[in-house]
Amino acid sequence: RVLESTLHTLTQNPRAMERLARERLGYSRPGETVVKFVSPQTNANSALIK
Repeated sequence: RVLESTLHTLTQNPRAMERLARERLGYSRPGETVVKFVSPQTNANSALIK
């Protein structure tokens, strides 16, 4: 049901499609500057080093 709702929203609402493209795919309009903030990743080995 959630998938159906999401699909309906994306096919009926162009702004929803644009938001998805911007957030998930990093798309931008010509002339825009995109700034991404990335969370620091923890080192998988840090739990082993004590």
